[in-house]
Amino acid sequence: MSMTDLDNTKLVMDKFLNEISFAMRSSIYGIAFSLLMHFWNTIFSPDRVYASMIDRFESSLDLLWYRSDNNDYPSQERAFDEHKDPVEALAEASVKAETQRNPKGRDEDTIRKEKAS
Repeated sequence: MSMTDLDNTKLVMDKFLNEISFAMRSSIYGIAFSLLMHFWNTIFSPDRVYASMIDRFESSLDLLWYRSDNNDYPSQERAFDEHKDPVEALAEASVKAETQRNPKGRDEDTIRKEKAS
């Protein structure tokens, strides 16, 4: 860079300023990316996700353990049909539970005769 050659000096200064502006832009993008990754790692912490997964697995095993207090297989259960409509299966189970709760015979379905006074 020489003060006598102004055209060359201008080219050198323009190149220098372009490189400085690129460095500053890269630095700003790097800081923004660093902040984004900090928030991402805080929200989705591998340690927290692992601990949560272990807690849910332990809870599931506890529920399974408490529900399997014997080895009796229910003989009245029908085979599982994977193609059955879930709404239909739930409705059928609900009707079955309701009829088992209040069993009524067919003799209650007859029409009672009204007494004439």
